[in-house]
Amino acid sequence: MESQAKENLFPRLIKEIRTRLALTQKEFAQMFDPPVTHQSVGQWERGENAPAKKYWSQLAELAEMDLGQLYGYVEGGVTSTSSYLDEIVQKIKGLPIEALEVVTEVAAQKWEELGETKPTANKQHLVLLKKGRAAWNHWRQKNPEIQPQLGRIDLGAINLSPPEGEIGVNLRNADFRGAKLGYANLVGADLCNADLTGADLTQVNLKNANLQMANLSDANLSGSWLDSANLRFCNLSRANLREANLSEANLRQANLEEADLTLADLRCALLVETNLEKATLKKCSVYGASIWGVRLEGANQSELSTSNDRKRVICATDIKVDSLQLAYVVHSISNDPLLYENLWQRFQQEKEALECAECLLTDYGEDAPDGTRLYIDLEDKVYHIRQKGNTLKIMALDGRDRELILLVIDGKIKSDFRSGDLDNLRTLVKLEAAKKAESHQQERKKQKSMPRVQEQGKSVLSK
Repeated sequence: MESQAKENLFPRLIKEIRTRLALTQKEFAQMFDPPVTHQSVGQWERGENAPAKKYWSQLAELAEMDLGQLYGYVEGGVTSTSSYLDEIVQKIKGLPIEALEVVTEVAAQKWEELGETKPTANKQHLVLLKKGRAAWNHWRQKNPEIQPQLGRIDLGAINLSPPEGEIGVNLRNADFRGAKLGYANLVGADLCNADLTGADLTQVNLKNANLQMANLSDANLSGSWLDSANLRFCNLSRANLREANLSEANLRQANLEEADLTLADLRCALLVETNLEKATLKKCSVYGASIWGVRLEGANQSELSTSNDRKRVICATDIKVDSLQLAYVVHSISNDPLLYENLWQRFQQEKEALECAECLLTDYGEDAPDGTRLYIDLEDKVYHIRQKGNTLKIMALDGRDRELILLVIDGKIKSDFRSGDLDNLRTLVKLEAAKKAESHQQERKKQKSMPRVQEQGKSVLSK
């Protein structure tokens, strides 16, 4: 009787599990360790044979049961005395994947109504992930519409890195909120748009990983390897990145507001339009970092190293600065004295050009009704100078490949200053001064000639 009960119940259980995972018999056979043949799975489902007991614990895990529950199911089955909850559980286990997704959504809504918002893992997803990168990727490929629910799981030190030449584990859109992934090997993983809010990623290896648009706010990434990772548009606000390796990482337009980057390696990182407002940047390595348009308002910056020492050995000769934006300039000047001379000369030229522009505007310009002060050189009509409020603009309208020469907005200078511009502005000042002097001289001559005419008129009248 015992053998008959097992033969009658195992087929239904195994088919339910395989259907729920959307796997073929051959694919399901590969889920076991050691693997079985697809013929064996077919025999199990037809009741021609029962799984060996060494596979029962793995079956229980796939069925989301403990081993005791599996024994109870196989020995006694679902009886008429089962509780109301047991009946619901058994019905859910027999549902196809599409229906399970609906049940999961309804359950999540119910938890929300009860005030429970903590993410919870889908045990089935967890079992599949533990089977390894290849099995997981195959399942994701067959079920791309399913969002992996892996919140608050503990996968510390799991190794999901690919063999050389193969793609990384597919964790796109996965929910890892509050998960523990410390010391995990996720080299080359695809975590695009994944939610890792508050996750523990201590010393995790994410080299070459794709984390574009992922949410890592409040995550702990201390000591992690993110070298050459794609973190574009990633949310790393308030993240702990102490001693993290971000060398050659793409952080373009990423949000690192209030992140802690103490002792982080940012060498050759792409920080274009990156938000580092109120971030902590202490003792970071910043050699070769690209910082175009970076936002640093309120950032705490100190002892930034410009050394390219691969071992990051601190020595007395290291050049350290307290500004990420100055790091490149200071390092370049220290290695090329001529660059310092060129920069100094350019700054002096820009300063003198502004003085010339202000002179031309003040002494020879005209006021427009909209509050603009305008100067146009009257000879060649090449240079136009405009000032309105805190904005001053010098333009060259001579048909060349540019228009802007110098733009000053609230003290910030942008320039396309070229050889000859300063000489031309100097010449304009001299010409205008000469014209003004000549005009004054003619006026004085005119005033001097006026008394003689008046005296002649008086003499004629007297006669």
